[in-house]
Amino acid sequence: MTAILHKIGVIGAYFTNGYHNTTSGSLSEEYAREYSWPQRLAKLCGITALHFGHAGWNCKKWLNSSLYTAVAETENKCTAYVVSFASNDIYEEDNPDRDYQLGTISDVNIGNESQNAASYYGYLSKIIARLYEVQPKAYVFLQTYPYNYGRTETLGYSQAMRDIVAAYRNENYRIYLIDYSTYGMTIAEAQSKNMYRGSHYVASGYQYMAYELCTYIDWIIRSNMADFEDAAFVGTNAEYIEE
Repeated sequence: MTAILHKIGVIGAYFTNGYHNTTSGSLSEEYAREYSWPQRLAKLCGITALHFGHAGWNCKKWLNSSLYTAVAETENKCTAYVVSFASNDIYEEDNPDRDYQLGTISDVNIGNESQNAASYYGYLSKIIARLYEVQPKAYVFLQTYPYNYGRTETLGYSQAMRDIVAAYRNENYRIYLIDYSTYGMTIAEAQSKNMYRGSHYVASGYQYMAYELCTYIDWIIRSNMADFEDAAFVGTNAEYIEE
């Protein structure tokens, strides 16, 4: 069923962009993306995947980047979006790019996100609002960060995604949780299977993640069939004729 989402836009940091550790630094952004899970998912399902993220970025940086504008361009509007920011959002003292805390769900003002607090909760909610601004009927998925035994601080950011999805779903938004930190392959498992080197996945790891996400999104669609019956109408004014 994942294939009914003909065009998916992906917003995130390194593992949405296929980043590899090499002796000469990273592969070029364009080359690495061919190995990213969004491109492997696109090949697997026969869909199109567009990248609106960048290795090393976080929610705050995205909101202040050219990609905030790029998602609104006609050719860039998508049926669905996957958002996955976490590890680069963790607060670091004296780092102007990470000068905000995790926050709480009270930082989110659904429908008036410009008033959100300057926190991870607030900034992630602003990204969601931007996507619905440019594509009101879109399906939005939040993907939690892979579980890493050495970085348990990411667990709070996964919980933030759960809280935000629940809050928006209570307001009837078409938003869903890909709880990868609970059900996906852990970093330790990826390392043991030679799918992770240094601090990033290798080609086989990104491919495996694509298989996992294809299955997970398929399960979400089959569990919410009524939500997805008009997937073909995203980006149009069309509605079904009442019979």
